[in-house]
Amino acid sequence: MPENSSWTTACRAAFDQKRPVILLDDTDSSGRSVVLFPAENATDEIINECIRLSNGASTHVALTPERAEQFLLEPMGFNRNVHQLKRGVTPRELVSVEARRGVTTGISAGDRATTVRTLAAKNPKTRDLVKPGHVFPVRVREGTILVRSALPEGAIDIVSIAGHNPIACYFELFSEIGEYLPQEQVRETANASGISLVTIGELIEHRLQNEQVVQRQTEVKLPTNHQSDMRAYLYSSKIHKGDHIAIVKGTITPEKIVLTRVHPEQTFHDVFGPADSFGNGPLERALTEIGKAEVGVLVYLRRPDTFPLTQELRIMGTADRRPQGASMKEFGLGAQILRDLGVRKIDLLSSSGAPEAGLARYGLTVVHQRPLGADYESLEGVENLAVEKNAVKDNTANNNSERSSSHE
Repeated sequence: MPENSSWTTACRAAFDQKRPVILLDDTDSSGRSVVLFPAENATDEIINECIRLSNGASTHVALTPERAEQFLLEPMGFNRNVHQLKRGVTPRELVSVEARRGVTTGISAGDRATTVRTLAAKNPKTRDLVKPGHVFPVRVREGTILVRSALPEGAIDIVSIAGHNPIACYFELFSEIGEYLPQEQVRETANASGISLVTIGELIEHRLQNEQVVQRQTEVKLPTNHQSDMRAYLYSSKIHKGDHIAIVKGTITPEKIVLTRVHPEQTFHDVFGPADSFGNGPLERALTEIGKAEVGVLVYLRRPDTFPLTQELRIMGTADRRPQGASMKEFGLGAQILRDLGVRKIDLLSSSGAPEAGLARYGLTVVHQRPLGADYESLEGVENLAVEKNAVKDNTANNNSERSSSHE
């Protein structure tokens, strides 16, 4: 896939000039943002600029788990006995640090720059740091933005995509009264300061366009109640545990318009959820529609551990029991699976009325679109839907469960 180079080129240029960039979390209602740069670029000038833009925010450094381990950085408030009882829980905020050499009080911009560069050293040595200090390391998740939609993970991805080592220094953007800077003011700040702005959504889209994160594992003939000639394809994902399934009817070719449904896992809705007047839930209706078609695909996306059954139960207990739609990451995963199957033209079975414009970025064209459950034969003359080339679908309701704060 061709690389979307508009913001990536701007970031590379900014870092070459020792300037920072701004990252905005457009997938979260809080709209938090950070100003960041590669840790190896730390100077007193760029630290001062970031302190000014952030209204005096603390200095954070996003580190990979491997780098945190190399420096033997333990979690903030570390209690060995408690930590051993909670295996599998990996705290993000690590004990603050200071460079052992080349600093005085540690709080000046120059001292902080020395500490940040120490964290970015090519040959990390634990004796080069003392604790506590004035710089706050944050451990990111493996897989970064594709696993956790948060600002530290995004900061690591930006500097890596720009060709730097995966260690990023960042400052959260606050207003003069200490509140998170609203998105409108973030954009105004970027324009006024001549600083490039990137969003979490753009980062996720970029990585899913340029990295193959799903892999076909096996194929079997699948007996169903709908058609006897359906096949099931099992896909594994690099970004979280759990396999995904594609159920295919007929023979797919690039020229054929394929009836398609991308269905994120919703255990209680899929198995026990409310049905229509014919006794069918959304998953059953989709399989029925695909069974009637000459060629069709249902992509069933398993949800990661960050979307637990307890959360589904809470949703089922609310007045609005409709299942949550696919997140940006799931959207891209489904597109990669469809491309691997040879799908290029789509007749989309959708739970929403909005065209899935972002599919065009993955080489997929939505030729037709219909509401899930509509009669197949009645849609022969459906009007083609325009797919906007520069629109990105941002349906990320389920992401709220995996981002409680920018560096939580």
